[in-house]
Amino acid sequence: MGKIKRWLQNLLLMLAGVIVGLLIIETFAITTGVAAPQKSKAQIFYQFIQPDAQLGYKPKSNLKDFKTIWQEAKVTEVANTDSYGFRNIGRD
Repeated sequence: MGKIKRWLQNLLLMLAGVIVGLLIIETFAITTGVAAPQKSKAQIFYQFIQPDAQLGYKPKSNLKDFKTIWQEAKVTEVANTDSYGFRNIGRD
């Protein structure tokens, strides 16, 4: 029984060490900017779209100079939408 108990304690210590090590690495990656939090993409996406029963989602209506920056693709755009969510303002 003593060997099993000692083996189990060692296993739990190793698991705890791995978890602590991963937390340290993740904290370092986020604070240095190596790993960008995924929340930033979602925030832009949900500020630009709204749920739609038929389409699933569509651009929000009446956006004025909504600036989006997609860092991975190095693309910046400014979106304007009409009262229906179309981006071709002034056209039918």
